[in-house]
Amino acid sequence: MQIRLNNTFRVSHKCAVALIVIFLYATNSHAATLINQYDFQGDFTDTLGAGDNLTPVNTNTSSFGGDAWTWTASTDPGGGLILDSSITDPTNYSLGFRISYQQVGPSWRKIVAFKGNTTDNGLYFFNANLQFYPFGVNTAITFLPNTFYDFIFSRSGSVMSVYIVEQNGDVTKVYEETDLGNDSVPIANGAKYQFQLFMDDLVVTGEWTSGGTVQIIRVWNGALTEEEINSGTALPPTATATATATAIPTMSKWGLIVLAVLFSLMAVTRRRRLF
Repeated sequence: MQIRLNNTFRVSHKCAVALIVIFLYATNSHAATLINQYDFQGDFTDTLGAGDNLTPVNTNTSSFGGDAWTWTASTDPGGGLILDSSITDPTNYSLGFRISYQQVGPSWRKIVAFKGNTTDNGLYFFNANLQFYPFGVNTAITFLPNTFYDFIFSRSGSVMSVYIVEQNGDVTKVYEETDLGNDSVPIANGAKYQFQLFMDDLVVTGEWTSGGTVQIIRVWNGALTEEEINSGTALPPTATATATATAIPTMSKWGLIVLAVLFSLMAVTRRRRLF
């Protein structure tokens, strides 16, 4: 009888420890909260209902179709979108979008401006590679025109990271930099923070694409983890998307806890049958 109690206690203790670890992981693995989502199903509505403005700027032509928005531009600073987001901390956030550019060179073609029109710094295509200026050019990926890519930008404190998801589903971290100059901190616009998307600044002109297509834009309050990005769920496929890996279903934190309890009961039951 003593042996049975001791072994049952050991198994129960191990299962309890496992439950605590799983509970802590489950409650801390999703620090980033999705606050904005634009699906371009005929308008610029935030489908999460936050009411944050997404405004087209300086387009020559623009149209909706296939759950996407397509634009062309013919004058500085190019056409694009201005997003005023309700993120609470401009040093801790994530921005994701799926785009196709008509031009990824020659020279620079700006993708995101974080400081409005007041600085040349920001995220660019540069001769078919990627550059977060003033950091160096990253040559890990040679980008193609008229091809969809997912961009996931995540900032945690002073560390900014940029991930790319290619059409075959490959995820590449192209940047992880300590941004002491705060070049990736969006400027305030009243009570919100502004991102200028797919258009150039006015400091160095001509660094814009002649047109492109965007299928989804998302903003999170907080930094996404590498696990969340690698799972393929940060930017799930849209109806016409061919640019991302298939989303992998993930279990909720309560599902993990219930599963752990079931395993615990099974382990204790099996142990009792041995004696």
